[in-house]
Amino acid sequence: MRLSKLLMVGVLLGAVAWSGNSAAGILPAGADGWHTWQVDEPSASTEMCCISWKHGDQSRGGCNLDGSNISFSDSGDCAAAPGTIQVYVQLQNGTPRTIRVLSSNCPVTTQATVTDHGLISVAENMDWFRGIIEDKGIADDVREEALFALVISRSDAAYAYLDKLLSSR
Repeated sequence: MRLSKLLMVGVLLGAVAWSGNSAAGILPAGADGWHTWQVDEPSASTEMCCISWKHGDQSRGGCNLDGSNISFSDSGDCAAAPGTIQVYVQLQNGTPRTIRVLSSNCPVTTQATVTDHGLISVAENMDWFRGIIEDKGIADDVREEALFALVISRSDAAYAYLDKLLSSR
């Protein structure tokens, strides 16, 4: 019995170490600024883009990632083919500060350089998001942004993870 518990602890520690390395593969340790990637999952999709209101009309001028008052909408002309969601993460001192998941057709602007990490696997993406959501040392609002990002991605892998989270409570 004691040996099986030790083996289980070893497996869990290995899984944690492995997922940390995979997540670090997307964003190198100590990387700051804006980063982006696309997820290679056919089921993932989003029409999410930023909107602004002018004289009572909604317009899609794209997202200013540096803006503090951003409004989102999933109706309009930013839809992309399934499998093409774009993840944007702003890191400060190596820790996520802002997370956005948008349509890959949503234009974005920022004063800073955005480092593009290209197309990544579902496993890498989920490992990264799981690491953020489960890290109690990260601010609650950032962890909430990560949960919201998974929901709006409409990804099968994200829904499976969220279902697992909810059923474990």
